[in-house]
Amino acid sequence: MAFTKAIEVVKGGFVRPGPTDTQFDATILDPFIAMAEAKYVRSAVGSDFYDALITNRTANVINYNAALGPLQNAFADADLEALFREGNLQQLFAYAIIHEALPNIHFKLSSSGVQVTQASFANPAGAQDMRYLADRYKENIRFLTEEVQSYLCKNKTSYIPFGFDADEFCDDCDVETKSKPSTLPIWY
Repeated sequence: MAFTKAIEVVKGGFVRPGPTDTQFDATILDPFIAMAEAKYVRSAVGSDFYDALITNRTANVINYNAALGPLQNAFADADLEALFREGNLQQLFAYAIIHEALPNIHFKLSSSGVQVTQASFANPAGAQDMRYLADRYKENIRFLTEEVQSYLCKNKTSYIPFGFDADEFCDDCDVETKSKPSTLPIWY
């Protein structure tokens, strides 16, 4: 079972991360939500804590945009809600889902092979454009993972009762002091 409902990513319930618009078909995202959450979110917070997030989440559609209907927080618990909004967990969910669905949104697999859908009044992005967007989303996911883990570690006493394993994710050193992989080109 996944935490996120596709409509929450598209219509602005969490955030509208990047190029999704209000006309976006949320059903396109549905098949990729569970995989995205397993690959990026569950691995960032731990399986037990991820399961607690699902258990404690509201049953209603999460909405922080009054223009789209009644406001609905993700959690009744104030600590979980703070993690979701202030700790950037909502953005991690959203970026992970869009990133996972991105190739399948652009490219269509049919009996005739792989195709790019032609849209009226717009030109489809090319493979280079898709690679650039995927790289940007992956960079955002990496950054947001660090932000979520840092927030959890700074407030670990609030989240340990929900199954957060501080020993696995929190080192004695600060998250910001850890080395980050270089993105500079390597010249031979």
